[in-house]
Formats: sequence, C-alpha cells, structure tokens
Amino acid sequence: DSFSGQVFTEFRNNADGYTSKRWTHVIKPFEIPSYWKRYRSFDFGYSKPFSVGWWAVDGEGRAYRYRELYGCVAGQPDTGVKQEPSEIARRIRAIEDEFERGNLIIGVADPAIWDVRYGEEASPAQVMEKHGIYFDKADNARLAGKMQLHYRLAFDEEGYPMLYVFDTCKDFIRTIPALVYDDTKVEDVDTKGEDHIYDECRYVLMENPISPPRQTVQPPVGDDPLELHRRARFYRV
Repeated sequence: DSFSGQVFTEFRNNADGYTSKRWTHVIKPFEIPSYWKRYRSFDFGYSKPFSVGWWAVDGEGRAYRYRELYGCVAGQPDTGVKQEPSEIARRIRAIEDEFERGNLIIGVADPAIWDVRYGEEASPAQVMEKHGIYFDKADNARLAGKMQLHYRLAFDEEGYPMLYVFDTCKDFIRTIPALVYDDTKVEDVDTKGEDHIYDECRYVLMENPISPPRQTVQPPVGDDPLELHRRARFYRV
C-alpha cells in the first residue's frame, strides 16, 4: 500500500512470492551459501534505536538481509534501549559466535561512531573493537545511498529485484515502507522518522553499488479502482 510522501513506494511484501521470490522483496529464510560475501552494517543509537543488519551478496550481486538486531523498546517505536557500545558489541559477538562461526564478515558503520563523545576516552568504534567487533567507515552519501535502494527495489521483467529481506527481519519490513520525504530537503528521507535501519542499509548498499536498471516493471496488482499503485510508481531523483 502507498500513501502521500512515501519514499520507497516500490517495496512489496507479497506472501504469494515468498517461495518463488517473484514480485516481492520479502522471502522465506534459507541457508546462506558459505561462499557468498557477508556484511554487518551498523547504525549507533542510545535514546534512539541502534540497528545491526547482517547481509549476504550472491554471485549476481543481489543483496539479502538475513538477520537483524534492532535496539528498540518493545511496543515503543523509535525508542532506544539505551545500551552502551560495549553491551551492543557483546550482543553482536554472541549472535556471531552462535550463527556465524567460521564466516568472514565485513563490518561497515556510520563514520560518526569513530568520534569521541564529550567526557569519554574512547569512541564507540574503539570500545567495540575491544570486544572483537570491527567496522570500516561507511560511505554516508545520503542521496547516493537512497538511489541505491531505489535501484535494488526495482523489479526486472521477470519480477525479480536486486534486494531481498527474510521475513524474520520484522523491523526492516515495518520501518522501510513508513519512511517519508523531508519537507525542506525534498529529495531526502525525513531524518525525524524511524530511519535507523534505513541508514545501516544504505551503508552496506554503498559497499556494493549497482547501476540504474535499464528497464523496470511494475508488479501486477489486483482490483485497484483508485489506481493507487500506478500513481505511486515514481520517485524523486
């Protein structure tokens, strides 16, 4: 469903395509092949949620979000759990010790986590490194990152996009379709919204940029008397 001001009108959560992977971005989980490249993207938050996403990229360059850790108070959207970088690192370490043992994971994060905050001796990045969690500085170009997500959400003539998300990543599925445009920076996402997952998504996509699709196809729709989907097909550039 689309609404006025929505940024990523292309996003589809179509249960009919969970298995075929056609005309949907949400799919059922499957075992990630060991030879696919893996990434961990991170956006830090304290009073606002932090977000960690685990991604895999297949041989065709298609990205899969297969796991997430979202530091949001249950039942209170956009409210952070107020965990320090050391605790976040311990949680990441526990997940990767259980599910990622033996896998090489490339970490990318907001460059701001290398800043030393007032009154502290180490940056969040330095604190997390002490717990064995390492990141590279991400390309934080906002508009370029936004366009990368648009490119990947587009469907080809067979109904396949260049980005999928496992249906277990509930907060990605909840927050990405809800993002709206900023009233003043009209090409950009409104940063007052719940954009933390979107931000760390941008970081990993900028590590694997793709060219604009030559041709995109709108997914088939059922009864749509108001033509809402057709009206919402365009995005700002």
